Amino acid sequence: MKDFSYLPTNQGKRLFIKDITHYLVPPNGQPASIAPSLLPLKKGVGTLESQQNTNGEANGVAHCTPYPYPTPAEPGNPTVIPKAVLEEFHFTFLIRHPSSSIPSYYRCTVPPLDEVTGFYNFMPSEVGYSELRRVFDYLRSIGQVGPTVAGRDAAYSNGTNGVNGEASHAKVDICVVDADDLLDNPGGMIEAYCKSVGIDYDERMLNWDTPEEHEQAKNAFAKWNGFHNDAIESSCLKPRLHVSRPLESLDLAFNFRCKFFLFRFHHQPPLPSPSSRLDILRVSKRTLIRVLKPLLTYFGYKKKQMKSNEDQDSEWNEKFGAKGAKIIRETVNANIADYEYLKSFAIKV
Repeated sequence: MKDFSYLPTNQGKRLFIKDITHYLVPPNGQPASIAPSLLPLKKGVGTLESQQNTNGEANGVAHCTPYPYPTPAEPGNPTVIPKAVLEEFHFTFLIRHPSSSIPSYYRCTVPPLDEVTGFYNFMPSEVGYSELRRVFDYLRSIGQVGPTVAGRDAAYSNGTNGVNGEASHAKVDICVVDADDLLDNPGGMIEAYCKSVGIDYDERMLNWDTPEEHEQAKNAFAKWNGFHNDAIESSCLKPRLHVSRPLESLDLAFNFRCKFFLFRFHHQPPLPSPSSRLDILRVSKRTLIRVLKPLLTYFGYKKKQMKSNEDQDSEWNEKFGAKGAKIIRETVNANIADYEYLKSFAIKV
Protein backbone atom coordinates (compact mmCIF):
# COMPACT_ATOMS: atom_id res chain seq x y z
CA MET A 1 0.00 0.00 0.00
CA LYS A 2 2.83 2.38 0.85
CA ASP A 3 4.52 1.66 -2.48
CA PHE A 4 1.25 2.09 -4.42
CA SER A 5 0.72 5.55 -2.96
CA TYR A 6 3.58 6.93 -5.03
CA LEU A 7 2.65 5.45 -8.41
CA PRO A 8 0.03 8.01 -9.52
CA THR A 9 2.36 10.97 -8.99
CA ASN A 10 5.31 9.27 -10.65
CA GLN A 11 3.37 8.17 -13.75
CA GLY A 12 0.85 10.99 -14.05
CA LYS A 13 -2.02 8.57 -13.41
CA ARG A 14 -4.62 7.95 -10.72
CA LEU A 15 -4.59 4.48 -9.25
CA PHE A 16 -7.91 2.89 -8.28
CA ILE A 17 -7.77 0.41 -5.38
CA LYS A 18 -10.79 -1.55 -4.13
CA ASP A 19 -10.21 -3.20 -0.79
CA ILE A 20 -11.91 -4.14 2.48
CA THR A 21 -11.43 -1.37 5.02
CA HIS A 22 -11.72 -3.52 8.12
CA TYR A 23 -8.50 -5.30 7.18
CA LEU A 24 -6.74 -2.02 8.00
CA VAL A 25 -8.15 -2.11 11.54
CA PRO A 26 -6.95 -4.44 14.34
CA PRO A 27 -9.33 -7.35 14.96
CA ASN A 28 -11.81 -7.69 17.81
CA GLY A 29 -11.73 -4.05 18.82
CA GLN A 30 -8.08 -4.05 19.85
CA PRO A 31 -6.30 -0.69 20.02
CA ALA A 32 -4.37 0.21 16.89
CA SER A 33 -0.64 0.59 16.46
CA ILE A 34 1.22 1.25 13.24
CA ALA A 35 2.32 -1.73 11.13
CA PRO A 36 6.12 -2.13 11.37
CA SER A 37 6.52 -2.19 7.59
CA LEU A 38 4.91 1.25 7.36
CA LEU A 39 7.01 3.03 9.95
CA PRO A 40 9.45 5.68 8.67
CA LEU A 41 12.60 3.92 7.46
CA LYS A 42 15.51 3.90 9.85
CA LYS A 43 19.04 4.41 8.62
CA GLY A 44 20.38 1.16 7.24
CA VAL A 45 16.95 -0.48 7.28
CA GLY A 46 14.83 -1.00 4.21
CA THR A 47 17.47 -2.12 1.73
CA LEU A 48 17.68 -5.70 0.55
CA GLU A 49 20.92 -6.19 2.45
CA SER A 50 19.54 -4.86 5.69
CA GLN A 51 16.36 -6.93 5.30
CA GLN A 52 18.42 -10.07 4.98
CA ASN A 53 20.27 -9.25 8.19
CA THR A 54 17.34 -8.28 10.39
CA ASN A 55 16.58 -11.92 11.37
CA GLY A 56 12.80 -11.71 11.57
CA GLU A 57 12.56 -7.97 11.87
CA ALA A 58 10.82 -5.37 9.69
CA ASN A 59 12.20 -1.86 9.82
CA GLY A 60 14.03 -2.70 13.03
CA VAL A 61 10.91 -4.08 14.77
CA ALA A 62 10.65 -7.77 15.59
CA HIS A 63 7.75 -9.54 13.86
CA CYS A 64 4.73 -10.27 16.02
CA THR A 65 2.10 -12.70 14.79
CA PRO A 66 -0.55 -11.70 14.17
CA TYR A 67 -1.16 -8.74 16.51
CA PRO A 68 -0.52 -6.51 18.45
CA TYR A 69 2.58 -4.83 17.08
CA PRO A 70 5.19 -3.39 19.49
CA THR A 71 4.97 -0.09 17.67
CA PRO A 72 3.66 3.37 18.53
CA ALA A 73 0.02 4.36 17.99
CA GLU A 74 -1.28 7.57 16.49
CA PRO A 75 -3.89 9.42 18.55
CA GLY A 76 -7.38 8.68 17.24
CA ASN A 77 -6.19 6.61 14.27
CA PRO A 78 -8.12 3.30 14.32
CA THR A 79 -5.94 1.72 11.59
CA VAL A 80 -2.46 0.24 11.33
CA ILE A 81 -1.72 2.74 8.53
CA PRO A 82 0.08 6.00 9.39
CA LYS A 83 -1.92 9.18 8.88
CA ALA A 84 0.75 10.36 6.42
CA VAL A 85 0.08 7.34 4.20
CA LEU A 86 -3.72 7.59 4.51
CA GLU A 87 -3.44 11.17 3.28
CA GLU A 88 -2.09 9.91 -0.04
CA PHE A 89 -5.50 8.43 -0.89
CA HIS A 90 -8.86 9.80 -1.95
CA PHE A 91 -11.48 7.68 -0.16
CA THR A 92 -14.83 6.45 -1.40
CA PHE A 93 -17.01 4.33 0.88
CA LEU A 94 -19.14 1.65 -0.78
CA ILE A 95 -21.88 0.29 1.48
CA ARG A 96 -24.62 -2.30 1.19
CA HIS A 97 -27.56 -3.05 3.46
CA PRO A 98 -26.62 -5.80 5.96
CA SER A 99 -29.73 -7.82 5.07
CA SER A 100 -28.24 -8.17 1.56
CA SER A 101 -24.49 -8.30 2.21
CA ILE A 102 -24.44 -10.69 5.18
CA PRO A 103 -26.52 -13.52 3.62
CA SER A 104 -24.37 -13.14 0.51
CA TYR A 105 -21.19 -13.52 2.57
CA TYR A 106 -22.67 -16.41 4.59
CA ARG A 107 -23.52 -18.23 1.36
CA CYS A 108 -19.82 -18.17 0.41
CA THR A 109 -18.87 -19.98 3.63
CA VAL A 110 -21.23 -22.98 3.44
CA PRO A 111 -21.63 -25.86 0.95
CA PRO A 112 -21.46 -26.00 -1.95
CA LEU A 113 -19.79 -22.62 -2.52
CA ASP A 114 -17.29 -22.98 0.32
CA GLU A 115 -15.33 -25.49 -1.76
CA VAL A 116 -14.89 -22.79 -4.40
CA THR A 117 -14.13 -19.86 -2.11
CA GLY A 118 -12.00 -21.75 0.41
CA PHE A 119 -13.90 -20.05 3.26
CA TYR A 120 -15.37 -22.72 5.55
CA ASN A 121 -16.40 -20.65 8.57
CA PHE A 122 -18.67 -17.64 8.80
CA MET A 123 -17.14 -15.01 11.09
CA PRO A 124 -19.48 -12.16 12.15
CA SER A 125 -16.40 -10.08 12.99
CA GLU A 126 -15.50 -10.08 9.28
CA VAL A 127 -18.53 -8.10 8.08
CA GLY A 128 -16.72 -4.83 8.83
CA TYR A 129 -19.45 -2.22 9.37
CA SER A 130 -18.12 -1.05 12.75
CA GLU A 131 -14.57 -0.78 11.42
CA LEU A 132 -15.73 1.10 8.33
CA ARG A 133 -17.63 3.60 10.48
CA ARG A 134 -14.61 4.15 12.73
CA VAL A 135 -12.30 4.81 9.77
CA PHE A 136 -14.94 7.05 8.18
CA ASP A 137 -15.30 9.12 11.35
CA TYR A 138 -11.53 9.37 11.77
CA LEU A 139 -11.05 10.71 8.24
CA ARG A 140 -13.78 13.25 8.87
CA SER A 141 -12.26 14.27 12.20
CA ILE A 142 -8.87 15.07 10.65
CA GLY A 143 -10.43 16.90 7.71
CA GLN A 144 -9.33 14.42 5.05
CA VAL A 145 -12.92 14.14 3.82
CA GLY A 146 -15.74 16.65 4.12
CA PRO A 147 -17.43 18.70 5.23
CA THR A 148 -19.29 18.74 1.89
CA VAL A 149 -21.19 15.57 0.95
CA ALA A 150 -21.16 14.35 -2.65
CA GLY A 151 -24.54 14.70 -4.30
CA ARG A 152 -25.96 16.79 -1.44
CA ASP A 153 -24.40 20.24 -1.70
CA ALA A 154 -25.47 22.28 -4.73
CA ALA A 155 -21.98 23.57 -5.42
CA TYR A 156 -20.08 20.41 -4.65
CA SER A 157 -17.32 19.55 -7.09
CA ASN A 158 -13.75 18.43 -6.70
CA GLY A 159 -12.67 19.52 -10.16
CA THR A 160 -9.39 17.72 -10.74
CA ASN A 161 -8.94 17.08 -7.03
CA GLY A 162 -8.36 13.56 -5.88
CA VAL A 163 -4.64 13.47 -6.62
CA ASN A 164 -3.94 14.21 -2.99
CA GLY A 165 -1.07 16.54 -2.32
CA GLU A 166 -2.09 18.92 -5.11
CA ALA A 167 -5.11 20.28 -3.33
CA SER A 168 -6.45 20.74 0.16
CA HIS A 169 -8.22 17.76 1.71
CA ALA A 170 -11.00 20.19 2.64
CA LYS A 171 -12.03 20.01 -1.02
CA VAL A 172 -12.49 16.23 -0.95
CA ASP A 173 -16.18 15.40 -0.56
CA ILE A 174 -17.57 12.79 1.76
CA CYS A 175 -18.32 10.19 -0.91
CA VAL A 176 -20.53 7.29 0.20
CA VAL A 177 -22.10 5.07 -2.46
CA ASP A 178 -24.94 2.77 -1.47
CA ALA A 179 -25.16 -0.39 -3.58
CA ASP A 180 -28.96 -0.26 -3.81
CA ASP A 181 -28.86 3.31 -5.08
CA LEU A 182 -26.21 2.32 -7.63
CA LEU A 183 -28.30 -0.59 -8.92
CA ASP A 184 -31.48 1.47 -9.08
CA ASN A 185 -29.89 4.40 -10.91
CA PRO A 186 -26.42 3.46 -12.19
CA GLY A 187 -26.10 6.32 -14.67
CA GLY A 188 -27.04 9.01 -12.18
CA MET A 189 -24.91 7.55 -9.40
CA ILE A 190 -21.80 7.05 -11.54
CA GLU A 191 -22.14 10.56 -12.94
CA ALA A 192 -22.40 11.98 -9.40
CA TYR A 193 -19.43 9.89 -8.31
CA CYS A 194 -17.34 11.11 -11.23
CA LYS A 195 -18.19 14.69 -10.36
CA SER A 196 -17.11 14.10 -6.78
CA VAL A 197 -13.72 12.62 -7.62
CA GLY A 198 -12.97 14.85 -10.60
CA ILE A 199 -13.41 12.40 -13.48
CA ASP A 200 -15.28 13.19 -16.71
CA TYR A 201 -18.42 11.04 -16.89
CA ASP A 202 -19.03 8.98 -20.02
CA GLU A 203 -22.03 6.68 -20.58
CA ARG A 204 -19.63 4.06 -21.91
CA MET A 205 -18.50 3.54 -18.31
CA LEU A 206 -21.72 1.57 -17.79
CA ASN A 207 -20.77 -1.09 -20.37
CA TRP A 208 -17.91 -3.61 -20.49
CA ASP A 209 -18.71 -6.21 -23.08
CA THR A 210 -15.51 -6.79 -25.01
CA PRO A 211 -13.35 -9.93 -24.66
CA GLU A 212 -10.51 -7.79 -23.33
CA GLU A 213 -12.70 -6.26 -20.62
CA HIS A 214 -14.06 -9.65 -19.55
CA GLU A 215 -10.54 -11.05 -19.34
CA GLN A 216 -9.44 -8.08 -17.27
CA ALA A 217 -12.35 -8.62 -14.85
CA LYS A 218 -11.56 -12.31 -14.46
CA ASN A 219 -7.93 -11.57 -13.71
CA ALA A 220 -8.82 -8.83 -11.24
CA PHE A 221 -11.15 -11.09 -9.23
CA ALA A 222 -9.14 -14.31 -9.58
CA LYS A 223 -7.83 -14.10 -6.01
CA TRP A 224 -11.38 -14.16 -4.63
CA ASN A 225 -12.77 -17.10 -6.55
CA GLY A 226 -16.51 -17.56 -6.03
CA PHE A 227 -17.16 -14.20 -4.41
CA HIS A 228 -17.66 -12.10 -7.54
CA ASN A 229 -19.19 -14.49 -10.10
CA ASP A 230 -22.13 -12.19 -10.85
CA ALA A 231 -19.80 -9.26 -11.50
CA ILE A 232 -17.49 -11.35 -13.69
CA GLU A 233 -20.40 -12.61 -15.79
CA SER A 234 -21.98 -9.17 -16.20
CA SER A 235 -21.57 -6.88 -19.19
CA CYS A 236 -23.15 -3.62 -18.07
CA LEU A 237 -24.87 -1.64 -15.35
CA LYS A 238 -28.52 -0.90 -16.05
CA PRO A 239 -31.37 0.12 -13.74
CA ARG A 240 -33.00 -2.82 -12.04
CA LEU A 241 -36.78 -2.83 -12.03
CA HIS A 242 -39.08 -4.54 -9.58
CA VAL A 243 -42.62 -5.69 -10.31
CA SER A 244 -44.74 -4.34 -7.48
CA ARG A 245 -48.21 -5.21 -8.78
CA PRO A 246 -49.86 -8.09 -10.68
CA LEU A 247 -49.46 -8.54 -14.43
CA GLU A 248 -52.99 -7.21 -14.97
CA SER A 249 -51.76 -3.84 -13.72
CA LEU A 250 -48.87 -4.01 -16.18
CA ASP A 251 -51.37 -4.60 -18.96
CA LEU A 252 -53.27 -1.54 -17.81
CA ALA A 253 -50.07 0.50 -17.78
CA PHE A 254 -49.28 -0.77 -21.27
CA ASN A 255 -52.69 0.22 -22.60
CA PHE A 256 -52.28 3.63 -21.03
CA ARG A 257 -48.97 3.96 -22.89
CA CYS A 258 -50.79 3.30 -26.16
CA LYS A 259 -53.41 5.93 -25.31
CA PHE A 260 -50.64 8.36 -24.40
CA PHE A 261 -49.22 8.03 -27.91
CA LEU A 262 -52.73 8.39 -29.31
CA PHE A 263 -52.84 11.79 -27.63
CA ARG A 264 -49.34 12.68 -28.77
CA PHE A 265 -49.50 11.56 -32.41
CA HIS A 266 -53.21 12.16 -32.99
CA HIS A 267 -53.87 8.69 -34.29
CA GLN A 268 -54.90 5.40 -32.75
CA PRO A 269 -52.08 2.84 -32.88
CA PRO A 270 -53.22 -0.76 -33.12
CA LEU A 271 -53.04 -2.55 -29.79
CA PRO A 272 -50.76 -5.57 -29.92
CA SER A 273 -51.90 -9.01 -28.92
CA PRO A 274 -51.36 -10.00 -25.25
CA SER A 275 -48.57 -12.39 -26.25
CA SER A 276 -46.47 -9.56 -27.63
CA ARG A 277 -47.05 -7.04 -24.86
CA LEU A 278 -44.12 -8.07 -22.69
CA ASP A 279 -41.72 -7.91 -25.65
CA ILE A 280 -42.81 -4.36 -26.43
CA LEU A 281 -42.57 -3.44 -22.76
CA ARG A 282 -39.00 -4.74 -22.75
CA VAL A 283 -38.06 -2.75 -25.85
CA SER A 284 -39.74 0.39 -24.52
CA LYS A 285 -38.45 0.14 -20.94
CA ARG A 286 -36.28 3.26 -21.09
CA THR A 287 -39.11 5.31 -22.58
CA LEU A 288 -41.54 4.02 -19.98
CA ILE A 289 -39.19 4.94 -17.14
CA ARG A 290 -38.41 8.41 -18.44
CA VAL A 291 -41.83 9.48 -19.66
CA LEU A 292 -44.24 7.52 -17.48
CA LYS A 293 -42.28 7.17 -14.24
CA PRO A 294 -45.17 8.24 -11.96
CA LEU A 295 -47.52 5.82 -13.69
CA LEU A 296 -45.02 2.98 -13.53
CA THR A 297 -44.42 3.62 -9.85
CA TYR A 298 -48.11 3.10 -9.21
CA PHE A 299 -48.95 0.37 -11.68
CA GLY A 300 -45.94 -1.83 -12.05
CA TYR A 301 -42.39 -0.75 -11.35
CA LYS A 302 -40.63 0.82 -8.39
CA LYS A 303 -37.33 0.74 -6.59
CA LYS A 304 -36.44 -2.30 -4.55
CA GLN A 305 -38.48 -2.45 -1.38
CA MET A 306 -37.06 -3.92 1.82
CA LYS A 307 -38.62 -7.26 2.76
CA SER A 308 -40.11 -7.63 6.22
CA ASN A 309 -38.02 -9.38 8.87
CA GLU A 310 -40.45 -12.28 8.75
CA ASP A 311 -40.02 -12.69 4.99
CA GLN A 312 -36.24 -12.42 5.29
CA ASP A 313 -36.08 -14.98 8.08
CA SER A 314 -38.27 -17.37 6.10
CA GLU A 315 -36.04 -17.03 3.03
CA TRP A 316 -32.82 -17.52 5.02
CA ASN A 317 -34.29 -20.50 6.86
CA GLU A 318 -35.16 -22.14 3.53
CA LYS A 319 -31.70 -21.51 2.09
CA PHE A 320 -29.46 -22.05 5.11
CA GLY A 321 -31.51 -23.86 7.74
CA ALA A 322 -32.67 -22.63 11.14
CA LYS A 323 -29.16 -22.30 12.59
CA GLY A 324 -27.85 -20.35 9.62
CA ALA A 325 -30.90 -18.07 9.58
CA LYS A 326 -30.41 -17.32 13.28
CA ILE A 327 -26.73 -16.43 12.79
CA ILE A 328 -27.56 -14.20 9.82
CA ARG A 329 -30.36 -12.39 11.68
CA GLU A 330 -28.18 -11.73 14.73
CA THR A 331 -25.34 -10.42 12.55
CA VAL A 332 -27.66 -8.22 10.48
CA ASN A 333 -29.23 -6.71 13.59
CA ALA A 334 -25.81 -6.03 15.12
CA ASN A 335 -24.73 -3.97 12.08
CA ILE A 336 -27.88 -2.06 11.10
CA ALA A 337 -27.04 1.02 13.18
CA ASP A 338 -23.59 1.43 11.61
CA TYR A 339 -25.00 0.96 8.12
CA GLU A 340 -27.78 3.51 8.66
CA TYR A 341 -25.27 6.00 10.03
CA LEU A 342 -23.09 5.68 6.92
CA LYS A 343 -26.19 5.71 4.71
CA SER A 344 -27.07 9.14 6.09
CA PHE A 345 -24.05 10.48 4.17
CA ALA A 346 -24.74 8.62 0.91
CA ILE A 347 -24.87 10.31 -2.50
CA LYS A 348 -28.39 11.32 -3.49
CA VAL A 349 -29.38 11.89 -7.11
